[in-house]
Amino acid sequence: MKILIKTPVGKDYKTVWSGFNRDLFEALKPPFLPLTLKRFDGSRTGDEVHIQLGFGILKQDWNALIIEHDENEQECYFVDEGSKLPFFLKTWYHKHRIIRQADGSSVIVDDIDFTTPFKLMDYIMYPLMYMQFAARQPIYKKVFSKKL
Repeated sequence: MKILIKTPVGKDYKTVWSGFNRDLFEALKPPFLPLTLKRFDGSRTGDEVHIQLGFGILKQDWNALIIEHDENEQECYFVDEGSKLPFFLKTWYHKHRIIRQADGSSVIVDDIDFTTPFKLMDYIMYPLMYMQFAARQPIYKKVFSKKL
């Protein structure tokens, strides 16, 4: 399944890129989902992010490896790929793009591809995953507004 969410923000793309750190990751946690950040190396190739979802016997690990990153005159991006996923996911590929705009602002793009163990479950999970990542938009806008 494919999710593509674009969020315009006021800050320049290099400032936004430098703001993709542990504090932002913590701020993006969904309020309704028990989630613990176990490891956050960063957003560069070879870095890892480990989270634990749920509680008690329902805990699930979700580990991702940053498989690619780049910075150029038009955009900065990094790609995380699931290396250990919760039971409800089979594959996970998330490209985080920060695209420079002519007016000095940026657009953050969450470009996600995922599958679950069953095709029908893909369709059930899609709206839940979409809502989880769409909920990031106001946080991105607040953190990366033009105001200092």
